Amino acid sequence: MLRPNEDGLLDLVIGENGGIVQEATFETLILSSLLLNRRAHEDDVLPYGFRSDAGGIADDRQGWAGDVLDGRGRVIGSRLWLLAQELATEDTRLRAREYIDEALEWLIDDGYVSRVEITDNWPHRNRLDLKVDVFMAGGEFLTLRVNYETGGIYVL
Repeated sequence: MLRPNEDGLLDLVIGENGGIVQEATFETLILSSLLLNRRAHEDDVLPYGFRSDAGGIADDRQGWAGDVLDGRGRVIGSRLWLLAQELATEDTRLRAREYIDEALEWLIDDGYVSRVEITDNWPHRNRLDLKVDVFMAGGEFLTLRVNYETGGIYVL
């Protein structure tokens, strides 16, 4: 089981016996889908620190190694990490929404989630607030707040 910590990042939950706590909900799947760094596309512009501007080591496009094991060719995670150094523009807002939809699409395709609703606004000049409502096929729902600047995801 994974739980967001005070920084909005994921921590493993360890039980009294010292093992990882098992979970029967989709919360960990949703959080992993949003917080793991999905591999950047070849035409994505990488943030500073992830690209070799002076002919150094190859560009770091991130991604989870386990993606190669999926027989359906699906990839896990989101490309929200690409927005870490972006300016507060309409393009950034639209890309954040696109990356969230992309990250959660597999849950809809597999029938676990019926729909995802994203609400966004710019309450401060340089901070995009995103609220994500995830409606499970069984009727439950989960509401998250996404802070794309810090990479944090907070369960509301």
